[in-house]
Amino acid sequence: MTNAVAPELHEIEQLATEIAGRAGDMLRDRFRSAIEVRFKDRRGLDPVTDADHAVEAMVRAAVHSRFPTHALLGEEGDDSGPPNADYVWVVDPLDGTANFVNGLPLFSCSIGVVHRGEPVVGAIWASTGRRLQPGVYHAARGGSLRFDGVPVPYAPLEVDQPNRLSALPGGVIGVTGPRGRRFGIARTLGSIALELALTADGSFRYCVIGDGKIWDVAAGVALCLASGVQVSAKPVEGGWRSLERFIPGETAPNVAMLRDWREKIVVGDPAVVPEMARDLAREQGRLGSLRRLFFGSES
Repeated sequence: MTNAVAPELHEIEQLATEIAGRAGDMLRDRFRSAIEVRFKDRRGLDPVTDADHAVEAMVRAAVHSRFPTHALLGEEGDDSGPPNADYVWVVDPLDGTANFVNGLPLFSCSIGVVHRGEPVVGAIWASTGRRLQPGVYHAARGGSLRFDGVPVPYAPLEVDQPNRLSALPGGVIGVTGPRGRRFGIARTLGSIALELALTADGSFRYCVIGDGKIWDVAAGVALCLASGVQVSAKPVEGGWRSLERFIPGETAPNVAMLRDWREKIVVGDPAVVPEMARDLAREQGRLGSLRRLFFGSES
């Protein structure tokens, strides 16, 4: 704990870190075992497993046992707790489910805590991390990024290093060719939370999230802010802004408002993120023009 971390946030970080570790143990026990898989979409592209549900139930019970006045928003279950609570726990019990069910050992459990719309605590259990072993990345507002309790200093390489890695979603155009190579070599891990944790620790130069949902990013954004990484967000309409609150304004968002949150995000080295955001905006405009030319609309 540092002197800058409020005692209440320190207590929340401790519990989030503990729960994330327990979730990781559950996921490791179930990995490559017989699991029940079903799909949340008709095309069979969005799997969910009994492991997702078991982990989320464990997290929900642990949070409400310690903090009954807090709310919980989970990807796989209903919202619980006071709908207008100041503190909302945002949980993705298994991020990277497709990797998990196919035996690819790249997945995570993401536990973020939002206070009146502001990301203040993050704990992400990662299937692999700083010491080439599973562990929990964690941080609280006012503190520093840690991996299983050990401080993780953010130390990016020089700005013009072309061999740095960058986390990009499939289909991002204009950042992997000769012009975009200066931003790094593109990688897609299949787990947004894991990509954000690895951006927070400097493994990725930056991370682009094209359609982030609150459970994908709440914990990772808190980690990145604690490590000094720049976080910029862009709503469906409007320009880029520094993401200090998920929903700007004086009014504290309720749980339903947080569940509906959707924005594009660019996270990473402050020397790169502003130019990266401008490049993405230009590419979005160019692709929109092509759609209008060939299809008569942007749909």
